[in-house]
Amino acid sequence: MGPAAKSQLPLQFGKYELLEYLGGGMADVYRARDFLLGKIVVVKILKEENCEEDSVRARFLEEARMAARFDHENIINVFDFGEHENRPFMVMEFLRGEELGTAIQQGRAGNTADRLKIALQAARALEEIHAHDIVHRDIKPANIHVGSTGVAKLIDFGIAKAPDASVKTQTGFAVGTLYYMAPEQVLGKSGKLVDIYAFGLVLFELMCGRRALAQDSMERTFYKILHEPVDLEPLKAAGVPAGIVDLVRRCTLKAPEQRIQSFTAICEELERLRVEYPIPENSALPKTATYPALAQPPKRKSGRKLIYAGAGAAALLVVLGSVWILTRHGAPAPPPVKATPPPVSQTSAAALKAGSLLANRAGDMVFVPGGVFLSGENKTRKEVSAFYIDKTEVTNRAYSLFAKDRGLPPPKGKPEMPVTNVTMEQAQNFCKWADKSLPSWDQWEKAARGTDGFQYPWGNEPDTVRANVSDNPTLKTRKALLAADSMQGSASPYGAVNMAGNAWEYVEGTHPPINKQSIADFKEALKPPCSIKGEWVNIRGGSYKRPLSDAVSEEFRELPACYHAEDYGFRCVRQP
Repeated sequence: MGPAAKSQLPLQFGKYELLEYLGGGMADVYRARDFLLGKIVVVKILKEENCEEDSVRARFLEEARMAARFDHENIINVFDFGEHENRPFMVMEFLRGEELGTAIQQGRAGNTADRLKIALQAARALEEIHAHDIVHRDIKPANIHVGSTGVAKLIDFGIAKAPDASVKTQTGFAVGTLYYMAPEQVLGKSGKLVDIYAFGLVLFELMCGRRALAQDSMERTFYKILHEPVDLEPLKAAGVPAGIVDLVRRCTLKAPEQRIQSFTAICEELERLRVEYPIPENSALPKTATYPALAQPPKRKSGRKLIYAGAGAAALLVVLGSVWILTRHGAPAPPPVKATPPPVSQTSAAALKAGSLLANRAGDMVFVPGGVFLSGENKTRKEVSAFYIDKTEVTNRAYSLFAKDRGLPPPKGKPEMPVTNVTMEQAQNFCKWADKSLPSWDQWEKAARGTDGFQYPWGNEPDTVRANVSDNPTLKTRKALLAADSMQGSASPYGAVNMAGNAWEYVEGTHPPINKQSIADFKEALKPPCSIKGEWVNIRGGSYKRPLSDAVSEEFRELPACYHAEDYGFRCVRQP
């Protein structure tokens, strides 16, 4: 199944009727109905582009086989798995509720008693898988589901390891999620005690509402994991009972042999804590911690192409919510943006690889190395410092956290969709809240086209099927935003997706209007208090409303800073 099939739902896949596309990364995930049983289930189908790699196919089926072993109330049920029309798939129970990470961030994990109950259920699930000699290796809040009835379930076995597994991971190769890795796991070793260490970090986060390991450079994070004890002060400051604090400490000791040695012992300890410690029923979950902001490099820009639709563009505002301005060929270069260079980060990025992922409370980021790249239509050589950029456009889910924290109305639309209809100022405020900033002209362009000056994120071939644009033949009946993590197969050289099409994206900097036609167009279209006077800003990357030719990497458009539209979004950057 490809993108075209998703727009034709419902669709039959073997004995399952696919009803709704739920999202996915390596695989597409659907809400579905079992034709034979009439039961609602979740069907996870490995994406076609990943089916060509034997190791990926084997890993996917190994995950399904491993999860299907269990019949435990705190482990997700896998009912079926196999291959249909050469596509590996697995079928799981349909769960109502949310990931534990979301519950923590949104303050929905309940009082201390509720949180202890969640921790105990997660520990029982891990006790069960350890009884089968399986090491999970990726315990984190995102892999624990909290149901609407209060039942917690372990939901992901993607990198779990069993002694009889037919697929082996490379010896000495570190796997897992960095912020929840044990010291020995960082060094490429495994064993059941890495799950106990990770559980201790999850318990920390569950009890005080913030991650134990604050976001930092990759080098500094590795150093903390290997050498610094987990700081328990945030737990104490949040009023977490001393017995729980001590359990976190014993789970997260650096030396594996010094940790509490089994989940059976952890379950017994949690049962005792639920009885022994007085827990106030009105105990509130503290807000997620705010991590310190990092420096951003100076902003620069030079010769780019702008997009122009000529006379009558103002009329398009009514139909499309957009005004198209300035010529694509022979346009004057935009004037220098107003920007104050911040202090340069002192942290070296030499140890990081292109595309390395950085987890962030507002979405994953990918690493873009510093150095020279080819910029603009004339492919001028430019140099930028290393930086991280959001892997996807900022989503409604992430923006909702910001809105709730600031007392603002939540965005409209599904959580996984890009947040749109925001002004440049609103985008800047979100980035600041997330300890990030909007990308500069050069940062955005390098992240989109790589060092060789590609016309599109995937290369120089104008393939309309690879972007959510108006002339994509597989999306002709849709003409709407797609999920922020869609189009994974069309990622930029660094792994950023949807940098061509889907939603236009703001870049940092303001300037006076450049072209008289753009002034005339917006003068007719804008309503008070928004006017053509004042600062103007720029967006890049095209959108689902425009053809692929408007999504060429070096192009952009200008608009008044006060303006916004339903296909204007953004992503953020930060320095290592």
